[in-house]
Amino acid sequence: MHVESLWDSISERVNELPVPLSHQRELKRRKQDAKKNPGAMISYDEFMSRLNKWL
Repeated sequence: MHVESLWDSISERVNELPVPLSHQRELKRRKQDAKKNPGAMISYDEFMSRLNKWL
Protein backbone atom coordinates (compact mmCIF):
# COMPACT_ATOMS: atom_id res chain seq x y z
CA MET A 1 0.00 0.00 0.00
CA HIS A 2 1.30 3.42 -0.90
CA VAL A 3 1.64 6.01 1.84
CA GLU A 4 -0.81 8.34 0.11
CA SER A 5 -3.53 5.70 -0.08
CA LEU A 6 -2.89 4.82 3.57
CA TRP A 7 -3.43 8.44 4.64
CA ASP A 8 -6.50 8.68 2.41
CA SER A 9 -8.03 5.64 4.08
CA ILE A 10 -7.31 7.09 7.52
CA SER A 11 -8.81 10.48 6.65
CA GLU A 12 -11.97 8.82 5.37
CA ARG A 13 -12.49 7.14 8.74
CA VAL A 14 -11.09 9.77 11.09
CA ASN A 15 -14.28 9.86 13.20
CA GLU A 16 -14.03 6.11 13.73
CA LEU A 17 -10.55 6.31 15.26
CA PRO A 18 -10.48 6.42 19.05
CA VAL A 19 -8.89 9.40 20.78
CA PRO A 20 -6.85 8.26 23.79
CA LEU A 21 -8.07 9.51 27.15
CA SER A 22 -4.68 11.12 27.80
CA HIS A 23 -5.12 13.23 24.63
CA GLN A 24 -8.63 14.24 25.66
CA ARG A 25 -7.35 15.32 29.08
CA GLU A 26 -4.49 17.30 27.57
CA LEU A 27 -6.84 19.10 25.18
CA LYS A 28 -9.15 19.97 28.07
CA ARG A 29 -6.18 21.27 30.09
CA ARG A 30 -4.99 23.42 27.20
CA LYS A 31 -8.46 24.86 26.59
CA GLN A 32 -8.77 25.78 30.27
CA ASP A 33 -5.31 27.35 30.21
CA ALA A 34 -6.19 29.38 27.11
CA LYS A 35 -9.31 30.73 28.84
CA LYS A 36 -7.36 31.64 31.99
CA ASN A 37 -4.43 33.21 30.13
CA PRO A 38 -5.65 34.49 26.74
CA GLY A 39 -2.72 36.87 26.37
CA ALA A 40 -0.23 34.03 26.61
CA MET A 41 -1.34 32.56 23.30
CA ILE A 42 -0.42 33.66 19.79
CA SER A 43 -2.13 32.85 16.53
CA TYR A 44 -0.78 30.34 14.05
CA ASP A 45 0.01 33.18 11.65
CA GLU A 46 1.97 35.02 14.35
CA PHE A 47 3.84 31.83 15.23
CA MET A 48 4.77 31.23 11.59
CA SER A 49 5.88 34.85 11.20
CA ARG A 50 8.16 34.59 14.23
CA LEU A 51 9.48 31.22 13.12
CA ASN A 52 10.31 32.50 9.64
CA LYS A 53 12.17 35.47 11.13
CA TRP A 54 14.10 33.14 13.40
CA LEU A 55 15.03 30.77 10.58
